[in-house]
Amino acid sequence: MIAERWAALKQLFEQAMEMDEAERLAFVDGACAGDPSMELSLLQLLAHHDAAASVLAGPVLSMKRAAEIVGSGMRTFVPGEVVAGRFRVERFLAEGGMGEVYAAADLELGGQVALKTIRPLLTRSEEILARFKQEIQLARLVTHAHVARVYDLFRHEVELDGQRRSIVFLSMELLDGGTLAERLRREGPLKHEHALVVARQLAAALDAAHAAGVVHRDFKSGNVVLARNLDGSERAVIMDFGLSAAARPLPESPLSEWDSGRMERGAMEGTPMYMAPEQVGGAPVGPAADIYSFGIVVYEMLAGQPPFQGTTSMETAWLRMTQDAPALHGVPRRWNDAVQACLTRDPAGRPASAEAVVRRMEGRFAWTAARRRAALALAAMVLIAVAVWVVRRPHQPTAEALLAADVARVKQSAQTKQGHVEAVEGFRKATELDPQWAQAWAELSYEYATAANAASLPPALATKEARRAAAEAIRLDSHSSRAYGALGWVQSLDLEEWPKAEQSFQRAVELDANDWQIHYWFGVHLRKRGRYRDAETHDRLALTLSRQKEPMVWCELAFLYWTSGRLDRMQQHLREQLVAFPNFGLTRYLNARLLKHQGRYAEAQEELDFTAKLQYPAVTVMAERASLEAFRGRPDEARRLLARLEEISRTGSVDGLLIAGVYAQLGDADQAMAWLDRAYERRDTTLLSIATSPVLKPLHGDARFVALLRRLHFDDQIMQQMGFNSSSVSGAGSQPRRGGQS
Repeated sequence: MIAERWAALKQLFEQAMEMDEAERLAFVDGACAGDPSMELSLLQLLAHHDAAASVLAGPVLSMKRAAEIVGSGMRTFVPGEVVAGRFRVERFLAEGGMGEVYAAADLELGGQVALKTIRPLLTRSEEILARFKQEIQLARLVTHAHVARVYDLFRHEVELDGQRRSIVFLSMELLDGGTLAERLRREGPLKHEHALVVARQLAAALDAAHAAGVVHRDFKSGNVVLARNLDGSERAVIMDFGLSAAARPLPESPLSEWDSGRMERGAMEGTPMYMAPEQVGGAPVGPAADIYSFGIVVYEMLAGQPPFQGTTSMETAWLRMTQDAPALHGVPRRWNDAVQACLTRDPAGRPASAEAVVRRMEGRFAWTAARRRAALALAAMVLIAVAVWVVRRPHQPTAEALLAADVARVKQSAQTKQGHVEAVEGFRKATELDPQWAQAWAELSYEYATAANAASLPPALATKEARRAAAEAIRLDSHSSRAYGALGWVQSLDLEEWPKAEQSFQRAVELDANDWQIHYWFGVHLRKRGRYRDAETHDRLALTLSRQKEPMVWCELAFLYWTSGRLDRMQQHLREQLVAFPNFGLTRYLNARLLKHQGRYAEAQEELDFTAKLQYPAVTVMAERASLEAFRGRPDEARRLLARLEEISRTGSVDGLLIAGVYAQLGDADQAMAWLDRAYERRDTTLLSIATSPVLKPLHGDARFVALLRRLHFDDQIMQQMGFNSSSVSGAGSQPRRGGQS
């Protein structure tokens, strides 16, 4: 491109960048009329600039260099390249002045991630590197289902311009979907019910950030991705904490002074169309600035455009600081009132949280007014006897039902077998006293599911009752998180319905992202499906929300690390767990399993002896002893223990999966499959772990094993995600190994 066209492109780009996003398309269309090549180049530059976001904010490459990169197609990574010895690049996604974004496969943990790079030329800037690291620190402070997860920082060594250089990049959650801004530009305003769902999700995410001491500072529709889940549902996810500020110092962070200084100075960073008045004026900003931006985004979802639109960015800012937002039309009055409250120019006058905004939209603050209307209606009916007024209001449980539920919660808090039994009785009594009280049904369902998980009640009976109570709770109140969570758990234990569990869990988390039990259950389900990264996210949320006081959550994380083959991480985790819960049977059992894999057989034997003393199920300990004997090269002793387990199974219950795993270790595929088939006949729910269980890997090439997976509704997509090869998925596995020894 000749110098004159570079200059013209530069001038047009600079003019466009002075405009709000809504003005740019019309400007490009008019400024480039009759020159499609110039129009395409300008649109590319604007798109790449917007895609930069977060860490791509700040000092940029020269205009000429950025345009050269766009025009030449030069890329930092190429498809198929393995970077940092771990990620295989699959495709390019987006680019900005400071770096690029790619989709990649994680070769260590499996699954896909996004890689966000920073150009080697810019790594010389300590401030830019500090901003890059800050995004990770701030994102890690905010762990929420509706905040994009940032995983870690990496360096990839390359030969560049004859010199050895490091490419710095971070790995983060890969989201399948476009931004909210793109959806609004393409389709216009959202339907009211859809807008409310998105607002509810975004409010939960912003409040989680504020609770962690993080202010986003650049919240806008362009930083919200409407991600598609595997089941086809949609999840709103907040991106890009690159402009965020920590409201309190980050631990061991060189940015602490610099970042808190930005908060105090009120450095004007962000997108002008969405900035709060105090942000535009350079005053200190806090969570109230995000509430203002949240109001703009909700307004935009309902109207299809932001409330303030001047001809220039400065005019838009001036309108925001001097005029009230136009009223929303065609929406419930309380929705307009809630949005207008966000857009109050005085930060102190805005709602205290984003959730408060959504609650106001839903009318959950209208109880006092509803009672007044009811009283007036009754008075009118008495005075003139010509009208009947029906005022809808939340169900008010009877005093007796409230008392029964309160007693049940006290019993529930004991977390013992007797406590679970008595809590179930208490919640069941509450539902009998007031059958229309949705919360009592939800808590009954939740407690039945908890009791089933802890084996405090017969699992088959408890899961059946949990399902029934959950259905009744959802019928009475479709916003019951505990009902959806309990339903997800019982579905995840059903050999026929387990594929439906994820949708129930996602609904539960949308409604309440702070219930540790739901995150724990969801993590177990995802681990069985081989989605280890997602499972770890929910496990860690459960650990945090339970204040690290629930030993089963600790154990699930250890089990996840074992299942995913991360024994070094398992060892590190168990080191802490053994200090926190040294006398919890499953803790010692898992430690014995780790010692076995490390070849420390005598120590593993001692751990199993101690596990037995802690009253851990004897048949489970015996099965692990058999596995230990097989590991240490003593197949005869392993078979002796297996024979004893066979005898026990004739009159009692044993874990068929564990026994099948020992036979698989011994190379006896026939016996292994026989035990798995027996478990299937008994409808043993542990079978749902067979696809990811490391002890059954020797069977992966056996056509009978693949056929069993299909009976359990593991379809091709799930099996390929789990790493089964194409021949296994197509049913063309290798011949089964007959009885023998490994």
